[in-house]
Amino acid sequence: MGIVSRFHRSRSYNTSDKSVLTVLVGYRRKMRFELLPSPWAVRLFAVHPPNREARLAMGATSLRSRSGTVSEFLAYRLGVTGKGRLWTIPETVPARRVWGGANLVQDLCLVCQRRLVEFGVLGNENESPPFDTWIQIGLADVHAWLIGDVDEAQLRLWLDRLCLFY
Repeated sequence: MGIVSRFHRSRSYNTSDKSVLTVLVGYRRKMRFELLPSPWAVRLFAVHPPNREARLAMGATSLRSRSGTVSEFLAYRLGVTGKGRLWTIPETVPARRVWGGANLVQDLCLVCQRRLVEFGVLGNENESPPFDTWIQIGLADVHAWLIGDVDEAQLRLWLDRLCLFY
């Protein structure tokens, strides 16, 4: 996520790592990348079960697309477009990118609002609900987040990590 989040749509690449700079120069202002296989995410928790922050992040990053095949959280987070494993950061910022990065609660609320707008405009009553996810979040975890018992710095890190899997 570090390379992707340091990539800006201008011609300046905000990185001190020269190998990253070499990779990004060929893309100019458009960057393509491939998501990681989902079995790798499962392996992250093979030895130790996920903590509350990781469970919340797994649920948020597994929002299903309208077709029900891939997660759309990354589109809301970075404004990327794509299908399956290959994604692109376009030159111009699309309306789907709502993540500001300053306030986690505000960013998650903006994701929810954007999701409702997309399903309201394009949806019908025969489709799945707008917050259908691959991984369900337990009510105890949601309640803990709402009352402030969740480490938001850890939640932000898990969101950044887990949104890179398909």
